[in-house]
Amino acid sequence: MASSRNSADRALSEALSRFSAAGGSLPAPDRPLVIAFSGGLDSTVLLHEAVRALGAEVIVAAHVDHGLQPLSASWLEHCAAQSAKLNVRFIGLCAQSSPARGDSIEQWARGERYRLLLSAAADLGAVALLTAHHADDQLETLLLGLARGSGLDGLTGIAESDCRQGVWLLRPLLTVTQAQLAREAQRLGLRWVEDPSNLDPRFARNAVRHRLMPVLREVLPDLAGQLPATLDLLRQARATLERLADDDLRAVSKPSQAGRLILDRVALAGLPAPRRDAVLRAWVRSLGGLPPSQARLQAMNDQLVDATGAYGDVRHEGWHLMRYRDAVFGLPQSELIGGGVEPVAFEWRGEPSVPSGGGGVFEFRLVQEGLAPAWLRSAPLRIVQAPSGARLRLLPRSASRTIKNLCQEAGIPVWLRPRFPALWREERLLLAAPFGLDRSLDWPIERPGIAIEWVLSDDADLRRAFMPNPGTAHRPA
Repeated sequence: MASSRNSADRALSEALSRFSAAGGSLPAPDRPLVIAFSGGLDSTVLLHEAVRALGAEVIVAAHVDHGLQPLSASWLEHCAAQSAKLNVRFIGLCAQSSPARGDSIEQWARGERYRLLLSAAADLGAVALLTAHHADDQLETLLLGLARGSGLDGLTGIAESDCRQGVWLLRPLLTVTQAQLAREAQRLGLRWVEDPSNLDPRFARNAVRHRLMPVLREVLPDLAGQLPATLDLLRQARATLERLADDDLRAVSKPSQAGRLILDRVALAGLPAPRRDAVLRAWVRSLGGLPPSQARLQAMNDQLVDATGAYGDVRHEGWHLMRYRDAVFGLPQSELIGGGVEPVAFEWRGEPSVPSGGGGVFEFRLVQEGLAPAWLRSAPLRIVQAPSGARLRLLPRSASRTIKNLCQEAGIPVWLRPRFPALWREERLLLAAPFGLDRSLDWPIERPGIAIEWVLSDDADLRRAFMPNPGTAHRPA
């Protein structure tokens, strides 16, 4: 008979008590607990125990249909019927995409499932999203981590709680084995569905579950029960190493942009290899990404730290981890799509500022000496991207330079250059961000006159990291 110490109801109660003691909110009808309800054994037990412990009015069951199985529609119907039987609010969520060619179906399904569930929980204002991961899942995760050569990030198992996209994610059954859940389900007379893909030995987790786990249970029957203590020790070691890595990360970082640390490649390359790897893991963690595998970590070292070329680009969890010269930074894929300057033509009528797009403005200010106001009003102005061959004179008696040369000297990456706007009067380049006004001697100057400056209004914009002399105004002499 299962020990009450590890029963599902006791585990759920203790997990919720820890969540509350740590500052978590109590569920209410307008701030419910969302249960990830697949309809399988584990989530069925979790849903019933949650209803029994807290009441149906504060529970929402959310089911994700990935559309990968012919019977998936009937599973959704089963989950809806079981929820209705418990008087629990039910939400059916359907994946809107499908795995791309070459993608891991398991990884795609997991990513889509969490995306939909977290979004639904956020929309509901839920205090937490609960999943039914149990002790056997924990052991399987550890074994797979060992097989993949994971470091401590992959060997500390599944956390009981973490926060994703502003939603608390709780896994209250990690001390309960699947055998105990099965006995609980039989005792309560519960009905559940079986996903045939869980029997497919082509998936590594299924092979571990059905071929390796039975042998382990026979040879080491207490392994799953002893695992929490082992994982606690590993987490303590991981926390200590992470604190040291965070110290190194601060030492090799440039000022934060959009909450993202930019690394000094030279300083990073100067660290011993183990500390460098730890910094790269800490850096990815600071970006909100999952820990890189050893293969991905090696690619980061090769392309971002050790490479001598001008560029490096490693893709990880929807991020581009990039290097330009000696700056290493992370950029979400979404920020590499579009983002160029939208052409705008306008007539200046004395406005103090004109939006340049992308979070920047052109400011027009009256100064002791500057461009003639009447001359600025006499012809349309245009905001467009400056071609790489356009020329700008930074000093009154110096030679003009191409935008390409100026960007190269300033260390502005090629992908970032289209995001800097330029201001034109008719066919002449008047100002090119981020360098400032053209300082040719034939501009009409008056006292008083107008100074024009491009100002990046969003302090978190990554462009600031590559702006020469950020915040310095460039005005006519």
